[in-house]
Amino acid sequence: MIYLLLCIVFNSFLFVVFKFSEKYKVNPFPFLSINYVVAGAIGVIHHYSYFHNRLTAPQLITALIAGFVFIVVFNQMRLTTQVNGLAVASIASKMSMLIPILGSYFLFQEDISLLQGLGILIGLVAVYIISVSKKSVEILNKAPIYLFIGAGYIDLFLKISQDNLLQGVYAPLFVSTIFFSAAFFGFAYSFKRNSVSTVVSKVNLMWGVILGLVNYASLLFILKSIAHPDIKGVVFFPVNNIGIVAISTLLGYLIFKQKVDKRKAIGLALAICSILLIL
Repeated sequence: MIYLLLCIVFNSFLFVVFKFSEKYKVNPFPFLSINYVVAGAIGVIHHYSYFHNRLTAPQLITALIAGFVFIVVFNQMRLTTQVNGLAVASIASKMSMLIPILGSYFLFQEDISLLQGLGILIGLVAVYIISVSKKSVEILNKAPIYLFIGAGYIDLFLKISQDNLLQGVYAPLFVSTIFFSAAFFGFAYSFKRNSVSTVVSKVNLMWGVILGLVNYASLLFILKSIAHPDIKGVVFFPVNNIGIVAISTLLGYLIFKQKVDKRKAIGLALAICSILLIL
């Protein structure tokens, strides 16, 4: 369970870094591209002795495609946030846990007990209550739907990759390849729309490095959690997503002084009940 806890913590700190990057007016695509280079480089440096391994053709192609999807989903999150608001983006990305949960049930025949099913339903309600606000706008376009599908696909993809593609391959090699692929596509887009000085500005570099440190740890612990024999997908995905929403809300209150009103307090209480039922 330590991997699951670390996964929730590091993914929650992604929220903190993104909030600070907003405050300092960081250019989103260059910032994210730099983050992916840093995350990939950390994987190479930290696990250098294991990089004599080689990815097979299916593993390499899968990692390259995943890198592209990572960038596309991030852009979809940005578009959804701009057009529909942060609340709708949060709901769409976290409700997407339904996709890997159903995938774990139907593709990997992982059983869901009655209590776990109840916990998942309560968790979905908790995510909605915590994320939605009075200022939320209606979903008038397809961006949130694409975000829902994209975010869910990434989680299910990681589950399938871990169970079918990574036997005998050290996880950091696969993770680093995904990050470098995402960086390639991100820089290709960034340099097309911005000058070199804009892309590699000091503020982009600083926050890109910070995000890269957190991002590498978050994805590595996701893979380690999925690979752990005692953590089933039907348990990991809801607990991880609900936990991230709950911890992010608390961090928002502690660091950014974001209000936790009665509605969010109820949502947090439901989130804790949901996790206890699922576990």
